[in-house]
Amino acid sequence: MLKLATGALLETVANSSHRATPPASSAVLLRPHSRQLGSDSSNIDRPTTANDEGATSRSSESSREGCKSADSAPKEPPVPPGEEECCGTGCSNCVWLLYAEELVDYYRDNGARAAQEVAKIPDPNVRQFVKTELDHMLKSEK
Repeated sequence: MLKLATGALLETVANSSHRATPPASSAVLLRPHSRQLGSDSSNIDRPTTANDEGATSRSSESSREGCKSADSAPKEPPVPPGEEECCGTGCSNCVWLLYAEELVDYYRDNGARAAQEVAKIPDPNVRQFVKTELDHMLKSEK
């Protein structure tokens, strides 16, 4: 009897969906160059393949290159990302790295004004991270 009840329980759990149904627009694009954030529940039936990931990274690289290949600097200074945009794990596509790149592109004075903008970042850990990356970017340009 216990075996039958356990089997029925396992069958019920196996047949039930454990994920909530995503809203109509579950993906959010926070900044023009940021990754698309959203629920991964749309990928339940379709596993991700290496080709899918390559296509995604190529499209984001090409959009980023398109912005860099513009003849003039952006007209407005870049806006620092909000707290909700950074996951805090130090990922390779960090929004703070993009912010540092945008600062270098906007302020073309070898980083003096970009460093002033970085000094305004309230979190000391993020500020040091961006400052280090900014220094690295400026050294690699020379």
